[in-house]
Amino acid sequence: MRILIDLQAAQTEASGRRGVGRYSTALAKFMAQSVGDDEIWLALNGRYAEAADQIRASFENLIPQERIRLFDVPARASHVPDGNAWRRRTGELLREAFLADLRPDFVHVSSVFEGLGEDAVTSINRLSQPFPTGVTLYDLIPLLNPDPYLERKFVRDWYFEKLASLKRADLLLAISESSRREALDHLALPPDRVVNISAAVDEIFQIRNLSYDQRGRLKKTYNIRKKFVMYTGGIDYRKNTEGLIKAWALLPLQIRSNYQLAIVCSIQPQDRDRLNALVSEVGLPRDAVIFTGYVPEDDLVGLYNICDLFVFPSLHEGFGLPALEAMTCGAPTIGADNSSLVEVIGLPEAMFDARSPTSIARTIEAVLEDVGFQDALRANAARQAQAFSWKNSAERAWAAIRHHVETQAARPTMVCLPHSRKPTLAFVSPLPPLQTGIADYSAELLPELGRFYDIEIVTDQEEMSDDFVVANYPRVSTKDFRRNSRHYDRIVYQFGNSDFHTHMFELLRQRPGIVVLHDLYLSGIQAWREHHHKEHRHFSRALVRSHGYRALIDHLEGEPDAAIWKYPVNHDVLEDAVGVIVHSAFNDQRLRAAGLEPEAIARIPHLRTVAHPNRASARKRLGITHDTFLLCTFGNVGKNKNSLKLLDAFADFAQACSIKTKLVFVGQGSSGDYKVAFDQRITQNELAGQVEVTGYVDKGTYGAYLAAADIAIQLRAFTRGETSGAVLDCLAHAIPTIVNAHGPMAELDEGAVVKLSEDPSRAEIAEAIGSLVERKAERQRLSEGATDLIRDVHAPYRIGELYWRAIETFSSIGTVARRELIMSMSVQDRSFASADEADVAVVSRCIDVNAPPRRSRVMYVDVSELVVRDWKSGIQRVVKCVLSEMLRHPPAGLRVEPVYASLDEGGAGYRSARRFTSRFLGQADDAWEDEPIEPANGDIFVGLDLAPILVPKIFDAGVYTMWRARGVRLHFVVYDLLPLLRPEFFALGAADDFSRWLGTIAQVADSVACISSAVADELKAYLTTAAMSRREGLKINWFHLGSELARPAGPSFDAPVAAIAQLELVDKPYVLMVGTLEPRKGHLQIIEACESLWKQGGDTCLVIVGRKGWLVDALVAKIETHPFLNTRLFWFSNIDDVALERFYSQALGLIAASYAEGYGLPLIEAAKRGIAIFARDIPVFREVAGSRATYFDRTGNALVHELSAWIDRLRNKTAIPSTGIPVLTWAQSAAQLLTVIREPESRAS
Repeated sequence: MRILIDLQAAQTEASGRRGVGRYSTALAKFMAQSVGDDEIWLALNGRYAEAADQIRASFENLIPQERIRLFDVPARASHVPDGNAWRRRTGELLREAFLADLRPDFVHVSSVFEGLGEDAVTSINRLSQPFPTGVTLYDLIPLLNPDPYLERKFVRDWYFEKLASLKRADLLLAISESSRREALDHLALPPDRVVNISAAVDEIFQIRNLSYDQRGRLKKTYNIRKKFVMYTGGIDYRKNTEGLIKAWALLPLQIRSNYQLAIVCSIQPQDRDRLNALVSEVGLPRDAVIFTGYVPEDDLVGLYNICDLFVFPSLHEGFGLPALEAMTCGAPTIGADNSSLVEVIGLPEAMFDARSPTSIARTIEAVLEDVGFQDALRANAARQAQAFSWKNSAERAWAAIRHHVETQAARPTMVCLPHSRKPTLAFVSPLPPLQTGIADYSAELLPELGRFYDIEIVTDQEEMSDDFVVANYPRVSTKDFRRNSRHYDRIVYQFGNSDFHTHMFELLRQRPGIVVLHDLYLSGIQAWREHHHKEHRHFSRALVRSHGYRALIDHLEGEPDAAIWKYPVNHDVLEDAVGVIVHSAFNDQRLRAAGLEPEAIARIPHLRTVAHPNRASARKRLGITHDTFLLCTFGNVGKNKNSLKLLDAFADFAQACSIKTKLVFVGQGSSGDYKVAFDQRITQNELAGQVEVTGYVDKGTYGAYLAAADIAIQLRAFTRGETSGAVLDCLAHAIPTIVNAHGPMAELDEGAVVKLSEDPSRAEIAEAIGSLVERKAERQRLSEGATDLIRDVHAPYRIGELYWRAIETFSSIGTVARRELIMSMSVQDRSFASADEADVAVVSRCIDVNAPPRRSRVMYVDVSELVVRDWKSGIQRVVKCVLSEMLRHPPAGLRVEPVYASLDEGGAGYRSARRFTSRFLGQADDAWEDEPIEPANGDIFVGLDLAPILVPKIFDAGVYTMWRARGVRLHFVVYDLLPLLRPEFFALGAADDFSRWLGTIAQVADSVACISSAVADELKAYLTTAAMSRREGLKINWFHLGSELARPAGPSFDAPVAAIAQLELVDKPYVLMVGTLEPRKGHLQIIEACESLWKQGGDTCLVIVGRKGWLVDALVAKIETHPFLNTRLFWFSNIDDVALERFYSQALGLIAASYAEGYGLPLIEAAKRGIAIFARDIPVFREVAGSRATYFDRTGNALVHELSAWIDRLRNKTAIPSTGIPVLTWAQSAAQLLTVIREPESRAS
């Protein structure tokens, strides 16, 4: 059983931090703890994204994150002002539709009285719902005490509107017996609809042994100088603080001299002034009554523990939680003898008349003057504290809900109700004489649908040959249908994988309807649209929409048409379908895996009628003698029908069989290599007289073979989800039939067919044939079983009724139908006149966001900087390499979608990087629209690119907070902290920008993946020392980078430059530096050291590969004017990976001179090629290279000597080799990153 709790009460300003919000949260948590085999889901309001994220975190270990869902409603949806009416009422519909889409068995609303001045929306059964609804009933105080609460009309209107919703609830869960009685007495509800589940207090409320000093400090904090009597619970008319102050003034002076009255709660300035005036008015000194103001919860517990008496003088309570809190903390407690307080306090002697200050004063005096009375109250407090627990309340709630659901389930219901008139139905399908099985199927189905609907056929075909169809169903053109589609109550599209259905895609997008999906794979028609209808890049785009970029890569790099066979490419149809009808469990399961919600799928068998063939007449027509045992297989010869294997098996059978047998392939022959192999098999096995291929046959001849056959053999391979009409034809003709358990055929009743393994051997097939030929009784049993199956399961009358039920269910309670209903109801709403275009656009967006996404989960990868420009920096090399691996090897169950940040007029957000990614993969499609993304629950965002300016702006717009609230996991890659740790190496302002970026990700990320352990350690230390705010539970992980230089198929764009370099460097020994020219890279220090060596006669060249970076004008000038330029010193600023590979291949060694790094990718590239390394002694280089490099002092004080010694060792071949350094491929690096993203506990901080 799935219980869905609307927990808006824990989000709103009005209730979230007050008793209602705390009660709602506590009850939900304890219900989650005692869930058993059932499920608890939470529904939260997207207008309170920050609160939703906090709630999500608080339920982290109680409820799976995918069961905490966020719905969106328009802003300005509160009850006041009046101009909000349309947005509020539409918001209610949006919320109810969202709840229904989660398929709950029961919905519990934590508080229906929300949204007076906030964007909380609560309603019950404005839409006809398929689930019962319960509501927490706190009290009916405004109804029973209207004067102070309902004096203002707008409050009165709001309250009674919510009260109407409350009455429509199927079950009320009252927080006390008193509240339950109020509902029965004043709402005229039957007793079984209102259940008392009681309440309890949080675990923080308990007895504490506070020392004398702790007591003193606590009292001093709140200016309490004497022993004190305490009240808490808020300042409100019904709380009766005025009556308590008046009663205090009536106490004997001796008591008032020894005690103070402490009013412990938040208090508005006007209330403080009013009550202070009352203190003076009744003759009390100013310090007789203490108004503490807001008190943190921990201090509240302490005050409960040290007060001498707790007094709760409320005039009316739903429960009276403060009284129970005080008793749980051991305080002697007295209270009013009304409403729920009688059951909470539970001791008549501790009760007083709250409307009488004299009665209050008398009871207070009795307690303070009588130690025995105090002890009795403490004993009572201990008993009452044990009587109430959240565990008990949760169990009562569960019991009430289960009882209600079970009771409702026992009552008979009708899913579909007959209409007063037949609904109109537009039927979109090819029809005979078009040569497609779907045309014939539709002609057979229409008479059965005609029992329930007034049908019109939507078609542009010039001729229809079925007389029944022509006589009974008017035709309309697709043009007229587009113009008048809203006139139809229902629309059914018969979809197949041929050009007969091309026009349906656009019709379905414009006017959603119910899709009968005959072919799970629509890849053929999607490719046809691109190649024959000239729809630019249509197949490529459809592949990505359906299956992601991995499918596009297969299409671009694989064999021609390979992707057509591998991928269904049906997302475009599934996205717009009101519901989908399939004919097998095989297809049902695959649609669910594709993201289609189960209630949007109906499984309905093909229709067939039992045939009554004339065997003798058929054999005479075909020229088959009565003594020939005829085996038939129906369908074209080919690999997907296992025709060669069947032929081999028949040859084996025929050799051992003495009966006259014949195998007929009823259908078109094969072509090409398969035909050659087929013909050779016939010749080799001398089967020319026993095997025949008919070629194309007309309907009459096809029926004759069905009538004449003794056995049918229908084998399949490479199924794409199609239901075999030929098998059903065989069964309808009572032919004993052999099938293999492949695709939908695996679902056939074994009492009606002989079912082989999925991929049977020729021996298994031959044995099955022989067994049936020899066993007449078995053939008779199968014939009878086939007839029973067709009559009981596939009968047209039954199929027609199943269609009707599916169509009506989809059209009444389906997700897409609800979306259309919301728009229809909102436009017809009495307040629609107050809505403008912007309001309608917002509602339309809310509908889209709230609907369950019909897709697999997505990993969004941020490549914002790379989309704008490829700087060819080290970070962007990493981004490109990791992105390439992610696209090629997406995580199981996830699609990878590159995205970029957008700050356009539509607001801050992210867009899909479709144009960039198509270029990145080598098939540029600059006409492809980069659409805004809407991540959903379970999706993942990876900040792979470094975007220090954009990320804080996206955060400021609330995007990340909203995503987190929806259940999107956020992860960012940190390459280094250099702008913060070594700001001298960066431009002015870079450190500030980087700090804002780091502060942002620390607040929103679930995890941070650093590119080395050293960076991870630096990040942990920095967050601590800088006291930077970080999200609770933030994980800091690390991974290592890969090393594979690209090898594009085409020539290097920098080939001329590389060629010149090769000529200049022919026979010259050189060492290599790779990396952007930046101050931190240490180029200047190395150049100066080399100068010293060259002046001493050294001839080892220095080759620098890297583009010009920042703050290096002086360095560049030195290089460009250097006397050894292009003789000993070489700089190449614009080369690609192919040219870089050439430099690596001839270098003696690599110099890594950076003062600070995040990783040091050139070390890995050098190690992969066995090149010796000379590196500055910094932690990250030690982490990467370990003992497999030569290190020089990080200060460089002895650099000339150290460099000279290393070069000598290079020439003597005694330098430390880099072999043994762990070298990852980019595939392995990306896999490490995905591991720390998807399993954030690994390597966690």
